[in-house]
Amino acid sequence: MGVILSSVQDPPGAYHSATLVGKSLQTVDQELKKSMDQLEQVKDLLSEQKNRIKLHDFVVDFTQKLLSEVSLEKLPVQVSSDGASFIARLEKYQEIIQTALPLQMLLGRWGLPDHAETAALPLRRLAGTISVTGGNTYLIEARWYPVCLLLYSGTLGAISGSNYQTLSKLFHVSVPDRDGRQNRDILLTSVFKAMGEIHDGFKLLPGLERKHTPQSEHIYTLLEPYADHTLYLGTDYEELFDRAEIIMATEYTHIEHPEPVGKEESLWGPIGRFGWKRTSNPLDRLIAEASAAGKSWEPAQAGLFGGSAARFVELASGLSRKLSHVAW
Repeated sequence: MGVILSSVQDPPGAYHSATLVGKSLQTVDQELKKSMDQLEQVKDLLSEQKNRIKLHDFVVDFTQKLLSEVSLEKLPVQVSSDGASFIARLEKYQEIIQTALPLQMLLGRWGLPDHAETAALPLRRLAGTISVTGGNTYLIEARWYPVCLLLYSGTLGAISGSNYQTLSKLFHVSVPDRDGRQNRDILLTSVFKAMGEIHDGFKLLPGLERKHTPQSEHIYTLLEPYADHTLYLGTDYEELFDRAEIIMATEYTHIEHPEPVGKEESLWGPIGRFGWKRTSNPLDRLIAEASAAGKSWEPAQAGLFGGSAARFVELASGLSRKLSHVAW
């Protein structure tokens, strides 16, 4: 990848940032109290179908404010960058997006089919502003970071409520091609391709320099207090996070590898922290769940993996074979 980050090899301790490590539940509670009126308003608008237009208008207004904060004028990419400035940019995106994370979780969990376009609006519009431009590679691809956080938030919300129809539509939102051609691309693949370009940059964060999946570990820690406050997951958070990453990785592989998977074939996908778990492997558990449920498996019924639980098993087994050869 075209890395232009002069301090990637510098001691990660030089870039410690309390904001990026992840906030405590108490800190997030304090932040969410400031936006509690917004959260309650979204809950009210989601509770009745007649409010779908008002909900759309609310999300439009909220999205416009986000767009103004992440513009190239305010966060330019045609500047020199080292490890410290890359982390500072991630921190700025988190500051901007933090109030949107619980809102996206609510839209994912409680959104009805008629709300799907509204739930996808912030991600579509943010992705639509990311045009091809010159500049620092890490800062260019980091523009996808707030979209990635919203995607994770919406996915966690949807899976917590078994709202797979909304999730399927969220994954397949049409966005501009990342290479600047006239073609359109799919949100899910665009996000993970961009985030793959800056994966190693997350090793600069404290405690992540030797992690196998530093990006996943960071997002896991970052979103936990927001998910706990908004979705009340408690000790179920880790299992749900693994499930979210497995479903995202497998749908990504389904899109990128439309051909049938051979019985001995290994597949690559965006592997999260579930990948290094050997005891009580979450990937194996989900394969077993889909195999047992067959045609009645909810994610497939909602259209994921081509509407086929067997296709999920085929793809996920290919990922599992790949992971079995990785020396974590």
